[in-house]
Amino acid sequence: MPFLRLRDLKSGEEREFDGAAVRIGRDPASEYPIAGEAAKVVSGSHVRLVHDAGAWWIEDLGSRNGPVDF
Repeated sequence: MPFLRLRDLKSGEEREFDGAAVRIGRDPASEYPIAGEAAKVVSGSHVRLVHDAGAWWIEDLGSRNGPVDF
C-alpha cells in the first residue's frame, strides 16, 4: 500500500497516510482538512493526491484558487 507523509510548514505538524488517495480541503470530512487562516484560499474539496504507477499526482478538484495556493 502507498505511504505518504505531509508536513504543515508553519506548525511542523506531520500526518501520515497509507492509502492510494488523500483529499485536501476545507471540508472537515477531507483526509487532510485545512482550517484557520489558510482556509481562506482553500475550497471545500481543493485537491486530491493520488498514487498511480509508482508516483504521487496532484488532481485539482475544481478549486477556485488552483492547486498550489495553500
